[in-house]
Amino acid sequence: MAGAGNPLTRAALYGVVAACTVLTLLPYAWMLSSSFKPNVEIFSAAVQFVPAQPILDNYTEAVARQPVGRAILNSVIVAGVETLAVVATRPENAQLYFKFRPSPLRLASDPQLTTHQAYGLPRPEPNAEFMNTLATTLINPNNDFPKPLPVIEAAMETAKRDGYVETATDAAERERQFPQLKGYFLIDRDGTVRWAQVECATEGAAGVGKPPATEEILTAAGATDLYTSRTILNSPGHLLGTARMGNDPERSVVNAWGRCHDVKNLFIVDGSIWVTSGGVNPTSTIQALALYVADSMKQRLATLFD
Repeated sequence: MAGAGNPLTRAALYGVVAACTVLTLLPYAWMLSSSFKPNVEIFSAAVQFVPAQPILDNYTEAVARQPVGRAILNSVIVAGVETLAVVATRPENAQLYFKFRPSPLRLASDPQLTTHQAYGLPRPEPNAEFMNTLATTLINPNNDFPKPLPVIEAAMETAKRDGYVETATDAAERERQFPQLKGYFLIDRDGTVRWAQVECATEGAAGVGKPPATEEILTAAGATDLYTSRTILNSPGHLLGTARMGNDPERSVVNAWGRCHDVKNLFIVDGSIWVTSGGVNPTSTIQALALYVADSMKQRLATLFD
């Protein structure tokens, strides 16, 4: 950067970096400070960064209400479990695939299925009876589809959703390996298998592609007092974006300041005018939009309905 060697310029840059750092850390410092305040002080109109009388009640109440010790122990147990996924393809093919579809797991390549054979994973004979079973058995392993689909159709639909296009290498390996079943194993540090689940072992073809439940894996690892929270698919907690904001009447319901394109005296001020949804509660953003729309209406009172 030109002039970066100048002491004054350097000092200015350090000052900007320091200011940005302070602004970034300020919300975290405020949350930490608030954790030592009573509720009446947290919600007081008078802003006070340092607690007048620091208390530990918020921490003691949290510890009393939740099994914090057990949660920490479970976290330690789970953190001590390393996961390795073995993929049945050549290393270069696996590298190419996971380059565009990164996996959080540690991966190993075994195109010859040596690992599968060593752990006794079955590979059914792809005869007419087996293929008919795949064609007639309906599955929906992760509730990805509106309704259960036949095994082969489900695999094709999953590939379509992922944008996966089979290459010649993929096709050759599929022909060579099909229908190798998968397995999940929990192995201790001595190499002893402590728990296992083999695909289709208990449900037959209905178990194709169905992974073990999270609770089952955690219990096998030694965790207790489990609590899980599942996302409710296709049932959002906040309805947003049904009357989206935009300049084009063909693609939006309201204009850039909340007035309906088709009804000039109709203004919409809620979560429906969002163009996309947020990751957390929308109340603050809706409040900000309400203030913005109200201010826009005030500025246009003379021509509000033109």
